[in-house]
Amino acid sequence: MFLDARSIFTQIDRAHREFTPEQVQLLASIVRLYRGEDLNGFVFERENYTLPESQITALKAMFENKKYENIAGLSRAIKLNEIELQGWSLNPGRYVGVSEMGDENINFELKMKELNEELEQLNLIAHDLETTISKNIAELLNG
Repeated sequence: MFLDARSIFTQIDRAHREFTPEQVQLLASIVRLYRGEDLNGFVFERENYTLPESQITALKAMFENKKYENIAGLSRAIKLNEIELQGWSLNPGRYVGVSEMGDENINFELKMKELNEELEQLNLIAHDLETTISKNIAELLNG
C-alpha cells in the first residue's frame, strides 16, 4: 500500500512542513484499515489510546463502509507487478494518482499573490546571478 501524505500536513513556512500527532495517527489508522485491523467502528483502542472524535469523523468521510478503499491522491494498494512495470519506483505519486479537488478548496486570489511573490523573489535571484556571471566572465577575459 502506498500513502501520499502531501495533502495532510501543517505548513510551517514555504519550505518546511510537519505532521501533528493527530495527522500521524490518522495516517496510521488508514494503514490499520488496510491491514484489516478492527478499529471497533473507527475507535482504535490499543495501549489505552482512543481516536479523537475529529479523526473518527475524517475516517467515516473517507471510508463509508468502514473498510479500506483506495483514495485518489492519498492511498492505493497495488500488486508487486505494478511496481515492476514502473521500473521499481517507490514514488507514491506514481500509484495513488491525484485527488479530485473542487474550486471551493482554492482561494484563487491568495494563491496568485503567493505565486507572484515567489516569482518576484526568483526574478531578483536570477538578476543577481546574471550580474555575477557577467562580472566573472569579464574578469576571465580581461585576466
